[in-house]
Formats: sequence, C-alpha cells, structure tokens
Amino acid sequence: MNSLFRFLVIAALLPAMAAAQTDAEAELPVISFYVVKPAISNHAIQAHKALPSATCHPGTNLRVCAYAGAPGRSTHALFVHGTTGRVGIGIETPAAKLHVGGDTITEGNFLAEGDIITEGAFLEVSDVRFKDNIETLSSALDKVTRLRGVNFEWRMDTDKDFNEGLQLGLIAQEVEAVVPELVHTGSDGYKAVAYSNMSALLVEAIKEQQALIEAQQAQQAQHEAELEALKAELQQLRNSLN
Repeated sequence: MNSLFRFLVIAALLPAMAAAQTDAEAELPVISFYVVKPAISNHAIQAHKALPSATCHPGTNLRVCAYAGAPGRSTHALFVHGTTGRVGIGIETPAAKLHVGGDTITEGNFLAEGDIITEGAFLEVSDVRFKDNIETLSSALDKVTRLRGVNFEWRMDTDKDFNEGLQLGLIAQEVEAVVPELVHTGSDGYKAVAYSNMSALLVEAIKEQQALIEAQQAQQAQHEAELEALKAELQQLRNSLN
C-alpha cells in the first residue's frame, strides 16, 4: 500500500469524523500515520488521540500526521481546514481546495472542479516500461484546427464548487468528437477533459506545421532560383540582340 493510497483512505474518513463532533471544545481525534519496521508492527495505519508531546494536537482542524520516529517528532502530512474545507498535503496553510507542498504524481485520472495549487512539479507517470502499443499520433494538426477554444462562465446553480468569473477552456463534447482519448466520462455521465494529455497532440501538430513551413520554404527557394535563371537567360537574350 503506497503512501498516496493511505492518505486517500484516511481523507475519506475525515468528513465523517468532523460531522461527529458536537462540541467545539471537545477533544478532536487525530489520525496518526506511522512508518514502522515490519519486525515491530505490520500495521501501517494506526488511529488514536494525539499525545500531548506531539506537534499534531487536537483542535478545530483535522490533521493526518506522519511520524518518522517518536510521536514528538511529527510533521503534518495531511491537513484539513475545519472552516474552509481546504486540504493541504505537506502544508498547514492551504490556499486552494487542494494545496500540495511539493511534487505531485498521478498514475490515473485527476478530476478537479476547483483550483489546485502545487509548489512543485505536477508529474504523471509516463515511463515507456509501463506502455504498450505505442504509435505516433497522425493528423494532429488537422485535429487541433478542428478544436475550439472558448471563454465561458461556470453555472452557479449546480452542486459544484466552480470558480466565478470569466474562464477559458474547451467543451468536452466538442473535444470528444475530434479526440475521444482526451475525454473522460464519469459514472454520473458528466465529462472532463485531460488538458495535460493535449500536450502530446500539440507537439505533433507543431511538428506537422513545421514540416509544412519547411516544404513551403524549399518550394519558394526553388521558385526564386528558377526566376533568377530566367532573368539570366533574358539578359543573355537582350545582350545577343544588341
């Protein structure tokens, strides 16, 4: 079980824990995550109330703490703000719905309905050793020219936590008609666009466009050479007439 999966499992339990709190002054349980040797314990996740000496202490916010040794040397690996609902990973002052204090790696779809801030690189697993049936994209430039970039505003009469104001992007249904690989349809029927994956399409489109430019430049150079040759022949003809 990797660390990211552990955090996601714990994060799924946090809303229920918050709802169970009826007294603002009551001691709030803190889930602590231990890194332990197999010889000592085979339990990767242990839930208990924080020790007084731990830097992860009870309060109105929820924390998941990672201990690399004694509980007194804890760091807040995952933090949920009790008022805003913002989640911080490796940071206690999240500035968006999800704020990661370092690199982020994803091995699957990452669906976001609001802002995500990462203080490092946002990485997607792309090692060739995990891939099969690899083919270079074709007709990429044609596909790009058939896509439509739009400005829009999110509807505010839904249960989604969208940002207000003017936005920029694509329409998932329009993208699906041209490049279906870029569109994910959720179990609820709503569609999302894998914007980061579009970089592969843009790379090949630029290469195709560059090939067209170079071909046109070569053709122009040939025409210019032919024109110069005709000018030279015309000059020779004039000289012979004189």
